[in-house]
Amino acid sequence: MASKTVIDAPRANMFVVEPERLVLVTDRAHPLYDPRVHDAPEESTIKNIMVYGVKHPILVRKNGEEFEVVDGRGRVKAAIEANKRLTAEGKEPLRVRVIIERGQDADLYGVLISMNEIRRDDSPLVRADKAQRLINMGKTEAEVADAFGVSGQTIKNWLALQDLAAPVRLAVEAGEVTATAAGQLAGLSADEQQDRLEQLKAEGGRVTVSRVKRAAKSGDNKPTNRMRTKKEIVTEIDSGNSCVLTPYGEGYRAALHWVLNKDENHDRGPESDV
Repeated sequence: MASKTVIDAPRANMFVVEPERLVLVTDRAHPLYDPRVHDAPEESTIKNIMVYGVKHPILVRKNGEEFEVVDGRGRVKAAIEANKRLTAEGKEPLRVRVIIERGQDADLYGVLISMNEIRRDDSPLVRADKAQRLINMGKTEAEVADAFGVSGQTIKNWLALQDLAAPVRLAVEAGEVTATAAGQLAGLSADEQQDRLEQLKAEGGRVTVSRVKRAAKSGDNKPTNRMRTKKEIVTEIDSGNSCVLTPYGEGYRAALHWVLNKDENHDRGPESDV
């Protein structure tokens, strides 16, 4: 009886090897040289690989007995470092899948370029939704950070985007507001987010986190469109710095106290100099 393959399709030239066997080209004159080969692997990527391994195959060219990396330099360097740590912990080192690419130097260099240039990352809001889904599935924020290969603080920033009002989310998707800037608005109510967004957009240009922070600092002394509550007015009066007192002075303070039933002698009415 003939054996049945898992997938009814031709087999590819894929192998599973130790990442240490792969050659990272560092010679600038070599046709497969890429300056990113000198970049150190990011800590978040190493931690991700220690948990999940290298799921995306490495493209290589067989040159004699060597396997020269065409695409996947960063993953290979991170995998090598991950193996050092796994070995030190007494764990089994991981291996990576490689696919052999054949072709002339120019063709393979074109593959090198295209594999890096045509990739498109998820938008910040899509990443936030995915992170939230993992949380809902029972993962901790630390585990979600490992899955994305980012820091824990980045996950917190993404999750904050879940609290954005619809107009702000649309502005982020349209590129009018950076995700980090939008995260600064997440703690406000939906109406306050929209008011602040309209104010910042009216100033022109893309809304950045620095602009949001400046607006938050200066916004404390700016009038708002909503009516103040009695408690807010009383607090402003007692502070002595309220814009509701300018330019009327202390007589106006006494009048407001009387209107708000704040003055112990309010039955006498406001002072005559008002």
